[in-house]
Amino acid sequence: MASGHIYCSRLGTLYGFKQFSAAAAPEHSPGQSEAHNGTVLENAHSMSIQGKFEDITEEDLKLFARQNGIKNAGRIIDEVCTAISHFYTYASECQIDDYWKDRIESFLSGLLPSAFGETMKHYLPTVVEPYMTEDGFRVSDVRIVESPRHDFRVDAVIGGKTQKYIAGRKSDLAAEIVRKGRGKMSADDMKALVKRLLLPLERRDAGL
Repeated sequence: MASGHIYCSRLGTLYGFKQFSAAAAPEHSPGQSEAHNGTVLENAHSMSIQGKFEDITEEDLKLFARQNGIKNAGRIIDEVCTAISHFYTYASECQIDDYWKDRIESFLSGLLPSAFGETMKHYLPTVVEPYMTEDGFRVSDVRIVESPRHDFRVDAVIGGKTQKYIAGRKSDLAAEIVRKGRGKMSADDMKALVKRLLLPLERRDAGL
């Protein structure tokens, strides 16, 4: 194995395994505890750098590199950051479910320097600008939230009050939401859900 590969293995693993694997497999990383139903009770990785188990910085890695004779630490870290920044592409090629791709990319984007994290925007949901309905209700903060069990909550602020509708994971509505892109469906599709699901609740509460 070439020395560069050895260095990537040694230093890249520190940056990637400590930060990336804990996020990429949040329910199955070493050093975590689980309940019998798979719920994570403790999200603490077991590997330390410079005696630290969290908040490990680039300087910590570079110091470790100097102490262990690893050359080109900065370049190696950049290579690892670049690889992590392409997570969404790799996950798509492996047919990872969109829910997990979005959740993991969101986490990873906060770990990388801004120059790399700026490219990781696939997870961002559709933003629906506030609007008025035909019968005079102001609608804002439209969201589609997916739970780890793949139930969905559609909610919005209508006339100053939050209305919400739950779609169980086995329902036709949940299947429709998945088909249209989950929280990244088009703004028009989101407005259609508000009209169909939430406006009737607001009209009921308003006695209309």
